[in-house]
Amino acid sequence: ASLSRLDDLGIKYTGAGLNRKAARNPAIIERDSVRFGFLQYTSVFWPSGQAAGEQTPGVATIKAHTAYQPKVANRAGVPPIILTSADDHELAEFQRDIESLRTQADVVVSSHHWGQAEEVLQYQRQIAHAAIDAGADIVMGHGVHYPLAIEIYKGKPIFYGLGCFSFHTGHHGRAF
Repeated sequence: ASLSRLDDLGIKYTGAGLNRKAARNPAIIERDSVRFGFLQYTSVFWPSGQAAGEQTPGVATIKAHTAYQPKVANRAGVPPIILTSADDHELAEFQRDIESLRTQADVVVSSHHWGQAEEVLQYQRQIAHAAIDAGADIVMGHGVHYPLAIEIYKGKPIFYGLGCFSFHTGHHGRAF
C-alpha cells in the first residue's frame, strides 16, 4: 500500500519493492540538467519477512556476518574481538547495481541503513569502499541515531552515520 501511494503521488523511491529486483531499482531525479541517482540498502533487518525475495515484497539488503576471534588464546573468558563482513554475493550484486546506475546518472548516491551503536564496523567500511570503487560519488549511512565518523575515500565522502534528523532518541540530551 505504501509503495502504490508513493507511485500515485509521483514520488520516486528506492530500497523497497514488490520483489527483490524492484527493491534494488534506483531512483533517478533530474534537476537543472543534472541526473541524481539513488540506491538504498539495509544491513539491519529482521531475519524473516523483511528482505525482498524473488517473488515477495520487502527491502533491498546487503547481509552482514559476524565472527568472533579470541583476544588471547590461553585466557578463557576474555571477551573476543568481534569481526564483521558483508555477504560476498550480495556485495557483488550491489556493486553491479552501482555500476549500472553510474551509466544513468551524473551523481550517484549510495544510502545504507546499517551499524551498531557508536562504532563503525568492518562491514560498513567494506560496503562503503565497494560503493565508491563501483562508481558512487557519496555514501550516506543511517540507522543508529548517532552522528558517526566521516571518511574521505578516493576523494569521495562517506558519512557512516548522519544522526537523528527526526528522532529525539540517540543523542541523550547532548547538543551538537
